[in-house]
Amino acid sequence: MLTGQQGEVNPALVLGKAIELEGVSGVGSRAMFDRMVRAIEVAGMTPVIDRTSEFDEATEAYCYLESGAHQGKVVVHID
Repeated sequence: MLTGQQGEVNPALVLGKAIELEGVSGVGSRAMFDRMVRAIEVAGMTPVIDRTSEFDEATEAYCYLESGAHQGKVVVHID
């Protein structure tokens, strides 16, 4: 586990495992996200789904995603 109290990442654990971290910035606000979702709904857009898997096949789904062979979303059902 790489987190300590309250979900904070422990840098010593990250460095000890030689994990690479990359931050994400500039993704916009919640209001911008809500407007985007509304625009997608109004336009009737739907995502292209390449493959769906059940939760017990999640490892294989992530390997497929990592391979870069997909041509759309890779969905893992969690219900």
